[in-house]
Amino acid sequence: MRAWTLIAALLVTAGLLQPTSSVAADAINPFEIKEWKVPYGGRSRDPDAQNANTVWFVGQSGGYLAKLDVTTSKFTRRDIDDRAGPHNVIVADDGIIWYSGNLQGYIGRYDPRADKIERIPMANSDADDPHTLVFDKDQKHIWFTVQGGNFVGRLTVASRKVDLVQVPTSS
Repeated sequence: MRAWTLIAALLVTAGLLQPTSSVAADAINPFEIKEWKVPYGGRSRDPDAQNANTVWFVGQSGGYLAKLDVTTSKFTRRDIDDRAGPHNVIVADDGIIWYSGNLQGYIGRYDPRADKIERIPMANSDADDPHTLVFDKDQKHIWFTVQGGNFVGRLTVASRKVDLVQVPTSS
């Protein structure tokens, strides 16, 4: 029996034997996947869902924040005019959009209701490329890494204070 299982596995791997039923695949993945083509280019990446209908993302080389309304398939773009190279975006429960200004050494706070961007600089000029933001459980802090500067950082949302700890290893 074991030899037949091995032979069947090799035939499937080689593409010579196809499973005859999609029922097993449907049970493993019962979700429908829908894709949208981003109309802006600019290396769109790192989406974060604000709710079931709205997804925010950044255009890293395009220098923008954008959102997709999945019910209408409408995209909305907000340019960031300082060549920030936004790396990722996270959406707070209050609707504020936070992004890493990776190429300009700051964390950005975007209020879509007021259409205003606030830039929070790093506390150390060596921390010039904040990267990969994530909220803590109660969204009082944003934790992040500093990619080339070799730091771990924490932004206190209320005060905008940035704390940095240098990682004691080489970059």
